[in-house]
Amino acid sequence: MRCRGQTALRLRVLNEAASGKPIGVQWTMIFGIMFLGILLLATPVSATKGVQHVVGTVTAIDHKHIEVKTPNRTVPVSVILTKSVQFKNKTSPASTNRPDIGDRVIIEAIKDNKKLVATIVYYSAIRQAPSTPQ
Repeated sequence: MRCRGQTALRLRVLNEAASGKPIGVQWTMIFGIMFLGILLLATPVSATKGVQHVVGTVTAIDHKHIEVKTPNRTVPVSVILTKSVQFKNKTSPASTNRPDIGDRVIIEAIKDNKKLVATIVYYSAIRQAPSTPQ
């Protein structure tokens, strides 16, 4: 009686003989192609090097800066706002309004002289509770 291992080994030998290449070379080619695919997908991500994200809730905002309370810090993070910063409201994409205190934000910022300068501020306004008629 033959065991399964012998049958599998015999099939492997037959496959190697039929293809003209050892199976090890085929697997090397497969992994090489997969590696190149991963490199191609990772290339655009490296283009955003230097961009930092600040995620949290707005605690203060004016025309020059925004302070965000993040979940992992006790002190709010201060981010400088310039005239070129874009504000994008999740619920109203055409809106150019600034977020209010209490709104959730994701800020894309770059570091300039050890200070964060915002490039894009994505925010979601606080949902207002529907008013009930009296």
